[in-house]
Amino acid sequence: MSITLVKTRAGIISGMKSNNPEISVFKGIPYATPPVGDRRWKEPKPLIPWNGERKAIHFGNICVQDRPAKNDFFAKEFPCEDQPMCEDCLYLNIWTPADTASEKLPVMVWLHGGLFVRGYGHKIEFDGEGLAQKGVVMVSINYRLGIFGYLAHPDLSKESSQGISGNYGLMDQLAALKWINHNISEFGGDPNNVTVFGQSAGAMSIQALVASPLASGLISKAIMQSGGGIHMLLDFPSLEYAEKIGLEFASMFQTASVEALRQVSAEDLLVKSKVFHSQEPAVFLPNVDGYMIPEDVSLAEMNGNTADISYLIGTTHDDFQMKLTEENFRKIAAFSYGGYAEKYLQLFEDRAGNLSGFSHHVSERMTAAAVAWAEIQNTLGRVPAYLYRFDHKLPEEDPDGSNKSEPSEATKISVDGIREGDYSGAFHTSELGYLFKTLSHGWRPYEKADYELSDQIAQYWTNFAKNGNPNGNGLAQWKPYTKENHCLMTLDVESKMEKVKENARVSFLCEFLSGKMN
Repeated sequence: MSITLVKTRAGIISGMKSNNPEISVFKGIPYATPPVGDRRWKEPKPLIPWNGERKAIHFGNICVQDRPAKNDFFAKEFPCEDQPMCEDCLYLNIWTPADTASEKLPVMVWLHGGLFVRGYGHKIEFDGEGLAQKGVVMVSINYRLGIFGYLAHPDLSKESSQGISGNYGLMDQLAALKWINHNISEFGGDPNNVTVFGQSAGAMSIQALVASPLASGLISKAIMQSGGGIHMLLDFPSLEYAEKIGLEFASMFQTASVEALRQVSAEDLLVKSKVFHSQEPAVFLPNVDGYMIPEDVSLAEMNGNTADISYLIGTTHDDFQMKLTEENFRKIAAFSYGGYAEKYLQLFEDRAGNLSGFSHHVSERMTAAAVAWAEIQNTLGRVPAYLYRFDHKLPEEDPDGSNKSEPSEATKISVDGIREGDYSGAFHTSELGYLFKTLSHGWRPYEKADYELSDQIAQYWTNFAKNGNPNGNGLAQWKPYTKENHCLMTLDVESKMEKVKENARVSFLCEFLSGKMN
């Protein structure tokens, strides 16, 4: 019988059996004091212990956020349940197969994506039961987002003993990891074997955490999905720049005072932040504050200042396919690659000298960013990273014939004013239902091969969490990326290793991003 009653440092918690009676689930466990009232925009504080037994049978609040429109692509792909939203949102959830507290099972901690402005850890697609059945303790967390998680402001920096502000969402994640370190053994987990895994903004969060000395000893292994690597998509701004953005946002309320902003309702802050975000897309992100994030997270890896642990990192085949004109693509190339832009553009020329295939340039850069990370691991003499690319194209037949949804403002990528994406094939987020073994919750007509691929991916991920190596019986052999083996695993119905540098554009990007360009 799996554990259903535990004693944490803050008090006794009772859970419940999951759909599978061999798995117990504990929902809505608080991991820090609620950041409400005068605690808004402050570092999370430890819990105040409670008396008696606290029932953990309902998921906690999600951070206040903009709900996606009904015709939004991701709203259709991952339906947004009617969840209570509140600034009191620092809760985590645990699925455990352990029968006793002495089992010391590997722990997997999920950090959701959503461009740092949207999402929550207990979406039905992230149900932890499927992974827990593979012999791990699965944890998901909610944390502050958007204006509530990443507002920097000079006054907030003055309040801080470290002279910083803005990284509250990352601080929440750190607080959750500390809670896990202190308490997970009571759930049958091993606090010395914790794998963090996340996608998109969740992966970018992980890259920040492994670059932060504050997380030292809390993370044993890391999996970064479609958001980790060297100069992936978004480089975090400086604290100075983030404070400037904070002042501009405050001016929308005709004030420069943080105390005045603390009196504004969460709903009004959300409405104004949505307007502000539409005008300045790259805002309310983590910032390089010299404390939580000591230096640019890509430079941290290049300088050997990230956690020396095992990494599994990759993307999907069609992660972002941008719809843009040749003129705008040329502008992007000039902005991104400077004096090397022409060399890069030549790689897209056909025999007539016209550019083609550039709608895939973002996906290729994401692959190259992951490869560059692995290259640096080798240069530093560290444990080689495991690379992957999810290649499986999802079945597209929509039974109601209405699969024409569009990405919302919060999920669109903005590059030089280009704000449209193509979400076909193996698109951004398409691997998540497979990973969590939750395909049955989706609308797509999945077949036997899809469910077999789902089990395969879940096994790779949990094998990696157990011992830092994704390989196991019945799986295609996955070799790490080394100086002798420039390969990644292509995850599909028939998964196999594939050479990375057969693509000249990816090869160019790998050299450029890792600083090897001549």
